[in-house]
Amino acid sequence: MRFHGHDVYNFEGGSGPLHAVLTDKYIHQNASPAQVEFSIKRECKATITNLILENYKLSKKGMPLIPLIFCIARQDTSVNKLVNFKNVATLKNIKSSVTDAELRRCYKIATELGPEFREIAEQTFKYVKVQQDSKYSNLYHLEQIPPLWANSAWQLLWEDRQKIEKKPAEKKTAWREILKKRVLLFHAEHNALPLAQQPVLGFTKSKL
Repeated sequence: MRFHGHDVYNFEGGSGPLHAVLTDKYIHQNASPAQVEFSIKRECKATITNLILENYKLSKKGMPLIPLIFCIARQDTSVNKLVNFKNVATLKNIKSSVTDAELRRCYKIATELGPEFREIAEQTFKYVKVQQDSKYSNLYHLEQIPPLWANSAWQLLWEDRQKIEKKPAEKKTAWREILKKRVLLFHAEHNALPLAQQPVLGFTKSKL
């Protein structure tokens, strides 16, 4: 059986045959360890945004979407653990992981870009628990579970996050604006609608 793949992100920044559309730019040379860690997070978030853009195009072509699976929980004989949603939703966790940053980007895509992108996000992002089989200890299953923001306490934590001082200008990226431009360009190139007749995308913007 053969599977047809399509690259949506190129770590080299679009060089070579991929020519991937990147939503963020990265500089690694002469960077401090903290800057490198921040850059890695940015790369991972850009990959997610690019995947959403790709799935938007696929949805318009009536093709299956590419899923992205997050394992956010684990359960076996010794562990029953869920990713700490408080660490994801707030800025109090100084050593926030790459996955925390990725999940925040998923949340923003699912809640800030309007109903069409919300639906695409729901079809794209799958959150699962890795669960040990009740009979065979070396066998595990993936069980789909709700996202972290389904927790009733999430919204309050997120609102507190918005009250915190904005990021320094050098850390901001205009990924929403870039994504919107890429969507409009896609429609213009494929004659889905004349550019002047494109619907206004329902993008809202949180501070962080």
